[in-house]
Amino acid sequence: MSDNNFHKRRRMFIEPQEQTVFMVRAWLYCLIFAGAVMIPIYRPGPQWQLSDAQRATNQFLFYHLDKWPWFILPFIAVGLVSVIGSHRIFGPVVGLKNTLKRVMNHDLTVKFSGRPGDHFEELAVLVNQVVAKNRDEIRTIKNLAVQAKSDLAAGRTTEAQSQMNRLIDELEKFRLDSPQDG
Repeated sequence: MSDNNFHKRRRMFIEPQEQTVFMVRAWLYCLIFAGAVMIPIYRPGPQWQLSDAQRATNQFLFYHLDKWPWFILPFIAVGLVSVIGSHRIFGPVVGLKNTLKRVMNHDLTVKFSGRPGDHFEELAVLVNQVVAKNRDEIRTIKNLAVQAKSDLAAGRTTEAQSQMNRLIDELEKFRLDSPQDG
């Protein structure tokens, strides 16, 4: 099988707890909306008398009890749409979290890839630029340190001092103290 034909199987529940909460909230919002729409219809009139519209609505509801299962379909649709929508959000967030964990563990070879056309694509480019810039600066610092060490070992103290000054200049590019630390 060639690599072009290989497709990674999608897991729709990437963060099951958060996505379930997202789905339940979507259902609750639908129920709140349905309740807000139904209040004017079901609210009894003066002295608990039903209006003509309310009586007609009650007759409709009792007459079509066999049709009520079809009212469940919109809730199923909302659930599916919320899972798919949350997958589009949580997938890149989990990918970014995993990428940053690897960077935190000193792996600067990592590359975060967002989905093409996704809102996270710009963030992916930025994260990759930050990692690449840090990788290049650390590589420069490492090369300067190796050169200074070899110059010292060879007894070339002037060259070693020059390498150490360049090394210090490179390290001073990094802000290590927060403004509150002074």
